[in-house]
Amino acid sequence: MAIQNNSSEKGKNVLVIGLGYVGLTFAIHCCDKEYNVYGIEINETILSSLNTNKAHFLEPGIDDLISKYKDKSFFCLSSVPENIEFDYIIISVGTPYDKKNSYVDLKSMEAALSSTSNVISDRTLVVLRSTVSVSTSRNFVYEKLKTFGVTQPKLAFCPERTVEGKALIELNTLPQIIGALDDSSMEMAEKFFLNLSDSIIKVASLEAAELVKLLNNTYRDSVFAIANSFNNIAQAFGIDGNELIQKSNLDYPRSSIPSPGFVAGPCLEKDAYILIDNLKDLDSKNLISSMRKMNENLELRIAKTICSLYKKRNCNKPILLSGMAFKGVPATNDLRGSSSNNILEYLIAQGLEGHLHDFENPASILKEFYNTHSIDSDDFQSDKLLDYEFILLLNNHPKYKEKDSYEIILNLKKSNPNIFIFDAWDSIGGISAELNGSYKNLGNIFL
Repeated sequence: MAIQNNSSEKGKNVLVIGLGYVGLTFAIHCCDKEYNVYGIEINETILSSLNTNKAHFLEPGIDDLISKYKDKSFFCLSSVPENIEFDYIIISVGTPYDKKNSYVDLKSMEAALSSTSNVISDRTLVVLRSTVSVSTSRNFVYEKLKTFGVTQPKLAFCPERTVEGKALIELNTLPQIIGALDDSSMEMAEKFFLNLSDSIIKVASLEAAELVKLLNNTYRDSVFAIANSFNNIAQAFGIDGNELIQKSNLDYPRSSIPSPGFVAGPCLEKDAYILIDNLKDLDSKNLISSMRKMNENLELRIAKTICSLYKKRNCNKPILLSGMAFKGVPATNDLRGSSSNNILEYLIAQGLEGHLHDFENPASILKEFYNTHSIDSDDFQSDKLLDYEFILLLNNHPKYKEKDSYEIILNLKKSNPNIFIFDAWDSIGGISAELNGSYKNLGNIFL
């Protein structure tokens, strides 16, 4: 494919390295704001999907926009073109956290930066949108850029804070945080993002911007850690934790405790660890670590309880895990970092057989991702579920709350009085009384 050199159109050429969820939504958003975007991706599966004008994830409206802009102002490539003068280079590659060895893996970031060495100039702003531990922008990225022969690299950290399923909306509406290396970098970043977002918020430094993203996600993690702790305490006294929390909040303006729940996904599972990655021995470090472990331990405790109940009932049929994507609202097909993964792993380790279902992933995708027997999205039907006595509803997809799903579950109960339903998000709580002892949620699973 021939790519036109648009270098004469100053201020309009954007290079986005990494077309995962963050990079692709941002790239398409830039196209919508009349920028020319060159997206670099080395994953062949992602490139293959984009070549059919489809994203490799679920995001309302994005496929139409890819079709609209592809090969016009959006170019998907496997390497950086050297005949383009780029005004903005956006780094949006993954930064996995190695929990076993306690470090943030920057190999992909280093490779991404190295690939730009021949296209960076004094007038290029490098914008980091990957999640990193504090000081990475200054001590790693800036030092790497200086090796490319640019007299004074321009660098900004502008964190991505969108939610999956609403990214294209929130890229317009959320204020964009900007932290910059110096005044010149801030001026360029401010000009760029004022064209992309309704508002911007300038912070004092690169480090401040790095912290904003980590604080936002760790705060959300911690709120659920408190709710999950309260739920455990309630059940220790023989009280339904869900019901207690709801009544604690009822008509009381100074209490907004969330319902207990899994905290998962490719960001929340690691960002607390990244926040404390290079902290010294502060009291805060221990607090944040303990809250993260509270949420991780919930998955293990649920898996152990399910396994115990299964064996106590002398079951020998496969367990159906439904809701494998890490969340249901907004709907996503993202399987990365899902609590369901950890629960499945434990059940298999205990010798149980797990079958899988997800409303946003067909059986072929689940089978490829997990190498485990899976049923199709639309197979959540009474006749297709008769083979299961244990069914785990593990995310909060809206379809569980539909009348049809209620009828499916009640018909299963009539066909098999021994059926057991675990409903992590109380999605079918409206029929819990009719299910009697066949139903448990997070609020009463340990009672």
